Amino acid sequence: MCAAKEEEVFPSKGDPYKGVSVSAQDVAACASTESFSQKLASSIDSWRAAGRLGVWIEVPAMRSELIGAAQAQGFTFHHAEPGYLMMSLWLGKGDNSLPSNASHSVGMGMVCINEHDEVLVVQEASGPAAMRKGGFWKVPTGLVNAGEELSACAVREMKEETGLDVTFIKLLGMRDLQLALHGKGNLFFMCQCMLVEGSSAEIRRQAEELADARWMKIDEYLALPYYQHDGAYAELARATIAAARSESEGLRRLRLANDPKDPRRGETSIYVHSARL
Repeated sequence: MCAAKEEEVFPSKGDPYKGVSVSAQDVAACASTESFSQKLASSIDSWRAAGRLGVWIEVPAMRSELIGAAQAQGFTFHHAEPGYLMMSLWLGKGDNSLPSNASHSVGMGMVCINEHDEVLVVQEASGPAAMRKGGFWKVPTGLVNAGEELSACAVREMKEETGLDVTFIKLLGMRDLQLALHGKGNLFFMCQCMLVEGSSAEIRRQAEELADARWMKIDEYLALPYYQHDGAYAELARATIAAARSESEGLRRLRLANDPKDPRRGETSIYVHSARL
């Protein structure tokens, strides 16, 4: 079989797992669905001959007419971003071993205790927590944004929802929920934060997110009816409050220097037992 001419094959970027990726820009350069299909077919033949095992192709949001053409050649949906749909194709033998779409969302809960042995608690303005009868007091929580570290999420969420300036101290515990929003799992971390020294303890509630917020005595908080049950969240709340009040080491953040051999990854942090620091 003759090798495909360079102009008949999509430019692609290889990866360490014998995969190739085609950018949205290169897909968008195709003048028509027919030219896209022809070029994709030639590319697949070339990649297969080169021993590639998987293909990742970004279909631009403005070129949705190309989705069906990619599906006709075996591509399936993987995930979507604002500017493109990622589709993938397994070229190897046997079962598809390409990594699946993200399996979990990641959330944070912040335990912040002041000098008066009071914990910061909030009532949500919307969502499941807001629908609990009689009001549901809980510690502030939020989802981790793409590209955001756990510690940075905790500081940001506290500032956005309560107006408080805090410092991340340590991770206290986590919950692994297998079925959450959109059928995906959720990893929910609980951490301890402290008010920045010299900063105000006055709460400036974000009305769109919170119906109420206050400092509450810890014993009063733990005596609330919900925290008398054996559910996962109640168990986690009791355990992490106890850990925050004790001398528990928890997991402290250790920031690592950028890897000059892999600048794409940027800064990395690990969370380890403080005895290792």
